[in-house]
Formats: sequence, C-alpha cells, structure tokens
Amino acid sequence: WMVAVFGIGACAAGVVASRHPAAVAMRRWRWGLIAALATAIAATGVLLLDQLQAPELPGGDPVPYYNWSYRVRWIYDLLAALATSAFVVWLALGRAAGARGSRAAGRIRSLLESRPLCTLGLFSYSLYLTHGLVLVATVRLTRFLEGSPDLRAAVVTIVSVPAALAFAYLFYRLVERHCMSAETRAMFTPAAAGPPGAQAH
Repeated sequence: WMVAVFGIGACAAGVVASRHPAAVAMRRWRWGLIAALATAIAATGVLLLDQLQAPELPGGDPVPYYNWSYRVRWIYDLLAALATSAFVVWLALGRAAGARGSRAAGRIRSLLESRPLCTLGLFSYSLYLTHGLVLVATVRLTRFLEGSPDLRAAVVTIVSVPAALAFAYLFYRLVERHCMSAETRAMFTPAAAGPPGAQAH
C-alpha cells in the first residue's frame, strides 16, 4: 500500500504542475472542499477503527488496531494520503491570483513557509528516523512512575517531544546534512519553499 501512497502523491504533483489536459481540467476543481471532505473521511475512518475490538493478548490487554495485521493497517495510511494530497494541491493552486480560496491558502502557506517550520522541515527526515528511539527510551525510563496512566503519558509527552527534536537535529548535523546537496538544503528556505510547478496553470 506504500506504493499506492506514493502514487497518490505523484498524482497530486501532476495535478499541480502537469500541462496534460486532464490535469488542467482538474485544477478547476474545488480543492479546498475536496481537502476538507477527505480530512473528515480520514478522521471518521480512524475513529471507527479505534472502536473495533481486537483480539486480546494472553495477559488480557486489548491490541491497538495499528498493531493488527496488514489487512487493517493499510486503511489509515491511504486515508491520510488522500487527505494530505488534496490539501497540498489546494495550497499549491491557491497561489494563483484570484484563485478560489487563495486568501485562506495564502495564510496557511505563510505559516508553513515561516522560518521555524522551514527549519523543522530541514531535519524532519532525521526526526522521522530517530523519534521512535527517543520515545521508547523515554517510556522505559519512566517505568518507575506508578498510578495514573494519564500522568505517565503526560510526562512521556513533555519529555520525549523536546528530546526527540534535539536528538533529531543532532543526527541531522552529524549525519544527514553531509548527504544533502546545497540545492536540497536551499529548498527549506522561506524564499524557495514554493514548488516551481505551482505556477504552471
């Protein structure tokens, strides 16, 4: 299903940048409404999955749906891919002067292209690679906390989020940065954040 997720993203890029007549026609669709509907469907799908009853472990604990077999796990990935791709298309097409929803899209783009978020995007792949290590370590180090599971979850969140960001940035500086070209690093500056193909329509 990851191939399908990649394909959805590739189709979204085609809608924004391709000169094919079908892509040009699709650029006239109401992508803001499509993105909102896709997001609502994805959220509803995940909520319904959360309500499903999974087989229990030998100790009697229920198994979260995201740990089920691959027969179930593909669903929320595809739902998220559809919603995210529609949202990105709406943002990209909203750059055009007079485009439907361009003002709202422009505000969101300004936020996403702000310096703090562009900096986060610069080492986001390192964050993707390493955050699980930090989270697991934090969970194991907080085993001594007894009582309310909500208290422990709050402590884990408060500790692991800044720790994961710091560790990921260090990993980026020591490892990932040396594998990136100057052109790739320049993509994460606010002035260059817009996709060049977004003006093709």
